[in-house]
Amino acid sequence: MSAKSQGSTFEPINLSVLDLYAIEDAKAYAEKLRGELDRVRRLRVAFYEARMGERGSVLYVRKWLVGLGIAALVCSAAAAGFRLVDATQKPTWLPGDPVSIALFLALGCYVAMSALSFWESATASTSGFFRSAEVILALRDLWTQYEFDIAAILESNTRKTGENVATKDKLMSVSQTLATNMDAIARTELGDWKGEFQSSMTQLASAGRDGMVSVKAELKADYDARLKKIELSSEEAKKIAEAAKPKPLAYAMLAIKGDFADTLEIVIDEKTRLQSRLAKTPLMPMQPGTYCLRVSGRDKAGKPLEAAQYVEIKSGPSEIKIDLA
Repeated sequence: MSAKSQGSTFEPINLSVLDLYAIEDAKAYAEKLRGELDRVRRLRVAFYEARMGERGSVLYVRKWLVGLGIAALVCSAAAAGFRLVDATQKPTWLPGDPVSIALFLALGCYVAMSALSFWESATASTSGFFRSAEVILALRDLWTQYEFDIAAILESNTRKTGENVATKDKLMSVSQTLATNMDAIARTELGDWKGEFQSSMTQLASAGRDGMVSVKAELKADYDARLKKIELSSEEAKKIAEAAKPKPLAYAMLAIKGDFADTLEIVIDEKTRLQSRLAKTPLMPMQPGTYCLRVSGRDKAGKPLEAAQYVEIKSGPSEIKIDLA
């Protein structure tokens, strides 16, 4: 696109080509002059309209910021909801933990919002867009005033006495008042829109920064909670593994003191029963611990003999003494 099609603020007015000195008729003189001024005005307006178009992306940036902000809020709300439901009710189609996924999506939205806000601030798109609009309005106001001034001058040049003169003056006055008031309304609306737009962009940028900080804090808290849970699980696993490890077996030798005859019955915890004729009887390998040991038999005269006691059996070889009464 050429520079001229985009307009120009460097193009000056060129009166020399109009040969105004050769024009005697006031109306023709005014039309020639008006045409050249209108050409320059159009170049100025086209230039600032092109600048508005270059910065028009700021309108889409705000839409993206609003959309990303809504998406971030929805993801944050989803993360909060997932925390409240039971693990069995959480979506099974998600590849990982839904809370973490929702928080990471929210963080991504807030990061994108911050990036767009930084781009808009760095390029000054909003201020440039509205500066161009304000210049266009200023050019419009100047041209409106110029049109009325030209009309008044031409009317005074052809003024005649009579009622029509006063009527034309009144019509010109009310027309100028109406045009000026309409221009003022448009300028006021631009000011209100500019204020709302800039306030909205500031709030969206702030929401992006604050949201990113908030989600980062939530992710850290979630990570710390998971890490603590993993550490607890690891400790529990260690305890379970330790408990599951086979303990060294105890190999106890039972030394029986007393004058007994024939066969003795040895009962361990009322479960295991052994019989022996020896004063020293090896017990079967067992886990270390406390056991109830009972030995019974008869002496040479046939009198019953019996002894019972709790014994602590330790790992490895050991000897247990028991005295038959």
